[in-house]
Amino acid sequence: WNMSHKAIIIGSTGLIGTHLLELLLADENYSEIIALVRKPIISKTKKLTYIETDFKNLDKVTSQINGDCLFICVGSTMAKAGSKEAFLKIDYNIPVDTAHIAIKNGVKSCVVVSSLGADAESSNFYLQTKGKMEQAIEKLGFQKTVFMRPSLLFGAREEFRFGELIGKFFMKLMGPLFVGPIKKYRGIEGKTVAQAMLKVSLQESKGTKKYESNEIGALKK
Repeated sequence: WNMSHKAIIIGSTGLIGTHLLELLLADENYSEIIALVRKPIISKTKKLTYIETDFKNLDKVTSQINGDCLFICVGSTMAKAGSKEAFLKIDYNIPVDTAHIAIKNGVKSCVVVSSLGADAESSNFYLQTKGKMEQAIEKLGFQKTVFMRPSLLFGAREEFRFGELIGKFFMKLMGPLFVGPIKKYRGIEGKTVAQAMLKVSLQESKGTKKYESNEIGALKK
């Protein structure tokens, strides 16, 4: 590995994305980072370029979506998105459309935040969407595709999610009881997921890998 790796990241202002961006900036394997963002942000370092992006119309930024690894950290909840249609746009269209452009531009690796239980056949709309997103990105045929499937995420978010707060409280309380086959349902820190994403991006591997929540924690070590 040389030092001149270039990362493209979408979802860099979210819980996992914020941590990942910090890690990429500190990692000497990456010399350049392109972050596609909805609202303009001024970069404080030469290494990072923010590109204001209309995610409904990626044509304007097609040429910018090139580098060595695409990191996809976008995601919403049904409640926040407000409708199934809006949720699909964020959790299916944006990741898949961006990955499409990246592969055409010769990007070799794609590391994606998905969800525990992602399954295209699921009767749960959220998990079904995540599963279909995984299928669509895997089909594109990056040299390396990695899906992170975290369970409930711990960490500070910009917006307040009441249901998540209650869930986190019980997860922290009950987490130690999740052992054996249900270990993967334990909550996980957003930063831990980001650390695992950086690590797999630098591994010399090919093909598709999926890491469940408990495996993500092990990767970081």
